[in-house]
Amino acid sequence: MEDNFNESSQVSLIEVKAVEYKKFIKDDLTAYEATFSIIESFKVNQDSVTKVHTFILLGSCGLDLEIGLEYVVFIPKDSDGFRFVSNCQGSFKVRSNNEYDLNKLDSVRNFAYNKPFKQDK
Repeated sequence: MEDNFNESSQVSLIEVKAVEYKKFIKDDLTAYEATFSIIESFKVNQDSVTKVHTFILLGSCGLDLEIGLEYVVFIPKDSDGFRFVSNCQGSFKVRSNNEYDLNKLDSVRNFAYNKPFKQDK
């Protein structure tokens, strides 16, 4: 988790408000775009985002983003404006009735709140 955290510009617990299928002109990509509200921030940069993108393809590590559900998202620093999130970069769904998910959320909290402050360059 430390590598994912350090390689992210933003790490937040979010609730998805809307999901839309989008086609991006650049590289002829298609992906899902989710608009969300932030419930809790663990790492924030100056221009905190409220939209992320993910792929739902076999082998893509994409998140199955659903309206009304909560996720911890690790938004990569090198996102090139597209802000793609994935399971491979540490993002995950948080189900309130799932002990494993809640333990992962606690791990993110513990790491975020107990690590020394380091200014990104």
